[in-house]
Amino acid sequence: MAPVSSPSAIPQIPHGRTARRLTWEFLPPELRTEIEGRLGGEVVKATSHNSGFTPGFASTLRAENGATLFVKTAHKTAQAVAARSYQAELATLERLQGLIPAPTLRWSMDDEWVTLAFTHVDAAPPARPWNDEDFARALTLTHQIAEITPPAGIVPLAEDAPEFLTSWDLVAVREPEHPYLAEASRLAQSFADVPATALAHADLRDDNLLFTTDEVLACDWTHPALAPAWLDAITLAIGAYGDGLDVDAHLAEHPAAAQAPAEHIDAWLAAFAGFMRYSSLLSSVRNSPYLRLHADWYATVAWEWLSDRQHWARP
Repeated sequence: MAPVSSPSAIPQIPHGRTARRLTWEFLPPELRTEIEGRLGGEVVKATSHNSGFTPGFASTLRAENGATLFVKTAHKTAQAVAARSYQAELATLERLQGLIPAPTLRWSMDDEWVTLAFTHVDAAPPARPWNDEDFARALTLTHQIAEITPPAGIVPLAEDAPEFLTSWDLVAVREPEHPYLAEASRLAQSFADVPATALAHADLRDDNLLFTTDEVLACDWTHPALAPAWLDAITLAIGAYGDGLDVDAHLAEHPAAAQAPAEHIDAWLAAFAGFMRYSSLLSSVRNSPYLRLHADWYATVAWEWLSDRQHWARP
């Protein structure tokens, strides 16, 4: 499929190299000893995975006996944001493990450090820029997720993260000359009225995907929510649109996205663009140097796609 949009002029993050993470040798000795005890031998190789935007430890560990695990851990005080994220993911996996296409959680600890250990999967994230084959595989995963019966306790995204509905009001304070503010705000707020009955990962990006030879898995299940069955597909498509793919051709073959009312998709694009735009205006984060650039790129691309759909003039 030929590209139909030009990649955004905003620089992209260095994919796969965005996180400043702790490495194995800098974990406290008592924590390393506990992990090695559960692994069944001394760690002889630790491969850090440096995608994402948290400073938490995230490495594949191999012991002298050949056992491997993927381990994430963060200190509750020194890395409070990452630790809370890992706690949220643990709570999700306790509900959803066995239902969702994700690596298997083997064990966890929640004390001074929040630690999650997963079965190692021989996999890699999709390449960026997106290509048609990888994007089609990722869209199939979004349909699989939406077909899962949501367990009790999962709430609609508009309730779980109301900031998606209101971020344009915050943008207006900082950027009162931003075009189409009133229109974008109304669209974003209308997302609250879009039916939300399907399970969604709700933060699905290329760095949250694992491609094996025969399947695609989603990781980092921090904030799943009830949403329209097409939400994960559209969220993924924002990045592919910015990379120049003909996402409309792909979405026309997606069971839910192909049937979605255009105004519902536009409501989500407006909500997402506003959230990312406001995020991009916040102060930089010392131990996550690419977080604001990531938000800026996604905000710009979502806005370009929304503007094209709404026939708004671009600057």
